[in-house]
Amino acid sequence: MDAGQKVEDAKMTDYTTTISNTLTALKINTKTATNAEITETIQGKRFSVYEIKLNESFVLTKAKRSNLAEQVGFAIGKPDAVRVNAVAGKEYTIGIEIPNDPTPEDNEKKIRSNTSFIVGEDIRKKSTIADITEMPHLLVGGTTGSGKSVFINAIITTILKKSSYKEVQFLMIDPKVTELTPYEGIPHLLCPVVTETHKAIASLNWAAEEMDRRYNLIKNHGRNIEEYNATSGDPMSKIIIIIDEFADLMMTANKGRNKLDADDNGLESLVARIAQKGRAAGMHLIVATQYPKADIITGVIKANLPSRVAFSMPAKVNSNVILGAAGAEALLGKGDMLFKPIGGRIERLQGLYVSDDDVEGIVSEAKTGSTQYDKGLLEALENEKKQVVETMTEEYRLTISARKEILKRYGIRLTHEQMWQLAPIGGGSPIIYDDMYLKTGFCQGTLFCRPVSQGMGDPSGGNVEGYERVKPLGA
Repeated sequence: MDAGQKVEDAKMTDYTTTISNTLTALKINTKTATNAEITETIQGKRFSVYEIKLNESFVLTKAKRSNLAEQVGFAIGKPDAVRVNAVAGKEYTIGIEIPNDPTPEDNEKKIRSNTSFIVGEDIRKKSTIADITEMPHLLVGGTTGSGKSVFINAIITTILKKSSYKEVQFLMIDPKVTELTPYEGIPHLLCPVVTETHKAIASLNWAAEEMDRRYNLIKNHGRNIEEYNATSGDPMSKIIIIIDEFADLMMTANKGRNKLDADDNGLESLVARIAQKGRAAGMHLIVATQYPKADIITGVIKANLPSRVAFSMPAKVNSNVILGAAGAEALLGKGDMLFKPIGGRIERLQGLYVSDDDVEGIVSEAKTGSTQYDKGLLEALENEKKQVVETMTEEYRLTISARKEILKRYGIRLTHEQMWQLAPIGGGSPIIYDDMYLKTGFCQGTLFCRPVSQGMGDPSGGNVEGYERVKPLGA
């Protein structure tokens, strides 16, 4: 008998005593003795059952009315994890089902995984370890200064230290521009950090197509990426998609989609689709936001991101959006968090601190060679931008306001050549068009256009006659 089995047997003996005392306290008499006793214990792989034979006059609903499961769970330190039910095939017998503690082998396996990381420490300095492949998707919420960005950095830097770019790759989407850009240039990136809305949607479209491509490869080798990599001579890397500010991305995309007749492949549906099918294909989502509102983090999103981390929130309603319960509004900030794993209960942890110097040092170590981006993804991003510009130049039926909305939706800043192509139909100064409608800057337009005559008055008739094209500064 190994040491782990001895520990488990000793714990089962302790549980037997605790359950007997709880039955006595609740005045649930047994048939075998006046003092409550357990007739049989059965140890399973995931949980153990403690069987009790009751008096014939005892009614099962009495055990439920007495909150037996809740009382036993409270007594052994596993609240909300104990189940009481009748045992099939045995008369007047109930079974108390208690989950087993993780074995040392389970903990060691999780620690050795190249996608595991330390979520935080509890009040007793015990670390909680999670594996993104088991989560399998994570929703993170927290206000400014709560520790959300540091937590994301801790996940990324841990995985960078434990895995090569052939094992794990990242697709990073950062609408705020400043949070994930320090990771530019690492070989683990599938493409440069995405900071524009139109590229974010295009990259998620590519991820959905990549997921389907992987399923077509996996079906001949097993049911998931682990089985495929074990039997195939060409293993695939796991892909972690990180969206740092999902609320900003949703608001920008939805604003454009509401005013224009956009495609059905919206941001919400793309995230939901990847979350539903991505785990078996080795694709995992980490979605973070500092604006956890119900109209942005919808039920569809929450249903498909089962693991949650909530940092300090301004109100109970925001905490409820992330966790499904209040509590985050009372957190202290600076890494103080509530962690709710998939199928588990909420626990309070203190997140690890990763400084900017730590990030810089780990990123420098990770930059061992030249970055090799995914060609298919780069092509998809380039085609998306071209498609937007072509739509505005070829579809003349679009009004100026509609063109402006397209630009705002996709966050595109036009080049000087594109500004000339997009001048209002029927004439008009590119300078005025750039300033009044595209809002990309009057100064940029004046570098591109100037009057032929010495005077600075507007050209007669409002058309471009009398203006000439000049190269911008630095061109």
